[in-house]
Amino acid sequence: MKTTFTLLCAALLALPALAQEVPPPLPESFDEPILPSEPTLIPDEPAPAPQTYIPDTEPSSIDEPLDPRPEPKFSETQASIEEMKTRVKLREARTKAERDPAVQEAKARSKAANTFVAKRAALGVYYDRLFMRMKSIDGSIRERVDTAHAQYRRNLLQPRINAEDAAIVDANGAPASTTQ
Repeated sequence: MKTTFTLLCAALLALPALAQEVPPPLPESFDEPILPSEPTLIPDEPAPAPQTYIPDTEPSSIDEPLDPRPEPKFSETQASIEEMKTRVKLREARTKAERDPAVQEAKARSKAANTFVAKRAALGVYYDRLFMRMKSIDGSIRERVDTAHAQYRRNLLQPRINAEDAAIVDANGAPASTTQ
């Protein structure tokens, strides 16, 4: 049984080899040229010209822009210089605003607060006074000051703490009396 199977497999593997065509015999003399006698490199008829899809216009109208206004040139270097100037203005305004006695008093109250809720409320008052003073010192940075003020106020929020669970405080950050 094993030998029959082996012979059958060998016969099946040999069939494709027998079915292949025999290559043509080589010429006996190499005097006969294998390639055509004269190759034609240049065709007898010229190739047709490619079609153009560009409408006929005068060359001067192609070069002119449709919008006569010049495009503003954007320079990353100039943008970074402007950003640095704005940062310097912000730092100077903050330094001057922190020297204000009302701002210093609000900061001292926030540091002296006893509870987290009172500290957040006092910091809110401090940020309000600080950023209001910064806007009054330099009005050219108003948008940046408003953005920073909103960000500082958002950081004070505690969305996961219920208002009922937190102690009630007044606008100055001092605990308000719950009895009336």
